[in-house]
Amino acid sequence: MKFTENISIDRDYFEVLDILPDQVVIKSKCTGHTWQLVFRGDRYIDIYHKHKDRDSFHWHQSVLTFPDAVDEIKGHDEFQLNGRRPTYLVYARDGIYRNGRLKKY
Repeated sequence: MKFTENISIDRDYFEVLDILPDQVVIKSKCTGHTWQLVFRGDRYIDIYHKHKDRDSFHWHQSVLTFPDAVDEIKGHDEFQLNGRRPTYLVYARDGIYRNGRLKKY
């Protein structure tokens, strides 16, 4: 897969910083984090990111598709915006789902 092949970027959510045939660099407008998506042939996409412009990129995760990469980035943004706590729902005894938090032991 090459970036130029039928992949669209939500420009309301991301600022596009660089586009090459085998990678794209985007910045989340929510957190200001910068993401580099490197396409590894038809196999997978490596996701790298940095928190500040002066930082170096570090490996975040590998995924199989571009939509998976976007979902991972948006999930990471939610995690950051939630005080670096997971955002998921927990079923309570009263039948209402509430935001959950992992317990630290």
